[in-house]
Amino acid sequence: MRQEINFDWISTLATAVNSDKELTAVGGNFTTNFVIVFGEKRFSFHIERGELVKVEENPKFDVCADFCFIAPNSIWLKFFSPIPPPLYHDIFAMIMRVPEFSLEGNALLAMQNARCLSRFMYILRNTGAKNG
Repeated sequence: MRQEINFDWISTLATAVNSDKELTAVGGNFTTNFVIVFGEKRFSFHIERGELVKVEENPKFDVCADFCFIAPNSIWLKFFSPIPPPLYHDIFAMIMRVPEFSLEGNALLAMQNARCLSRFMYILRNTGAKNG
């Protein structure tokens, strides 16, 4: 049986991100556009000074992104599990050790914002795990 990701939680992600005290504290210089590819589904995230201002589902080719996280659904399902298996708890562990997970684009910008990205993805994982 093939499992799918339920994306109903994406509508509540901005509220979760923008009300997170830790991301607010460290995100003052965190401004970027990036894409996450969940198998066949793409989402563009526009962040300004640590605040999620826009999420776009299946963005068109004219939507610019600084970088992109790409993985099949099977990898994201492990990331979203309530207790992720080793290496699937954090995107940076996945970049380093999970061959099916990739970071494309401006990797330097992603690494310069590693703390904010890690927190953003933690919030995304918990929002998706609770509602998805």
